[in-house]
Amino acid sequence: NILRDVAEDAALGRIYLPRQEMAAFDVSGDSLLRHDPSGDFSGLMRFQSARAWDLFHQAVSKLPSEDRHALRPAELMRAFYQKILQRMDAEDYRVFDRRYRLPIWKKLPLVIQVYLLNQQPSLPAVTPVRNLSLRYRNHPNPTPGAGGRSG
Repeated sequence: NILRDVAEDAALGRIYLPRQEMAAFDVSGDSLLRHDPSGDFSGLMRFQSARAWDLFHQAVSKLPSEDRHALRPAELMRAFYQKILQRMDAEDYRVFDRRYRLPIWKKLPLVIQVYLLNQQPSLPAVTPVRNLSLRYRNHPNPTPGAGGRSG
């Protein structure tokens, strides 16, 4: 929800995005606080999204099947945030124009899937940002090429 809440947090004078990564994409904290992002804000958000997708994939791959029942609330939240992130990815991270939420009619099928059917919510096999995350993995100073729009 850090990505979803960038504008809301900025309105409260808070920025939770890593400074070093903001600098790599030429995004200033002041511009976020003004709700007028500078530099390659979309590239920064794609980079952050790629990290989130990687973490989703890692979490799913390490979840022992015997713990799945006990972790249903966490799996449900994961499913909600995945859907929100998919929408943000598709809409180029318009966090200063809109508030991303998951309507109840999209939450209900996920609740049924997790609680009634005891199924793990699926992850997209490949996301549009997946290659970007592989490119920058383990690099403390990402150096985006072509405005960070690769992959």
